[in-house]
Order: sequence, then structure tokens, then C-alpha cells
Amino acid sequence: MRPARDPAYLIWLRRQPCLICGRRRGIEAHHLDPNMARRGPDDRTVPLCPTHHRDGPAAIHRIGKRRFQERFSPMPNSLDATARALRERYSDQLQERV
Repeated sequence: MRPARDPAYLIWLRRQPCLICGRRRGIEAHHLDPNMARRGPDDRTVPLCPTHHRDGPAAIHRIGKRRFQERFSPMPNSLDATARALRERYSDQLQERV
């Protein structure tokens, strides 16, 4: 089964600030699926700048999700909770438009 895709959500997500540094330009959607062979569903994503996504020494793609969370958040599973909260905020904003 293929993961769910939502291009409109990804556009919205890329307009959010980086979770770590607050940067607003060049934001990328990081998919939280643990299987690196393929992307996870679009609703399990968080906004990260290139430095925190893939380029910097502490980027999630360099050090892994567990170490990234340990370094930047004291709460376990905080990235998953943030992804859920972002999706809810997006859904709420869609409802407000109707």
C-alpha cells in the first residue's frame, strides 16, 4: 500500500517555520516514516530548514531521529506529536475557510 499524499498540505507545511531555529526560508518537509527506503505519508511530516533537515552536522538525516530528538527536545516522541498538531492546525484552517 502506498503512503497517502497531500500536495496542498506539503505546500502549507513548507510555509511554517523550522521547528528548531524558526527560519522561514527554504523550509523542507521531513517525513517521519522510519523506513528510509521510501517516504512516509505526507501527514507525518515536520518543517525543517536545510541545516536541520540534511545539511548541518546535527541534521536529522545525519544523526537519525532518536539522536535528533534527544538533542533538540526533552520529550520523547515530540516529533510525532508535533506532526499530529500541525496536521490538526492545517485541518482547522481548512474548516475556517468553508
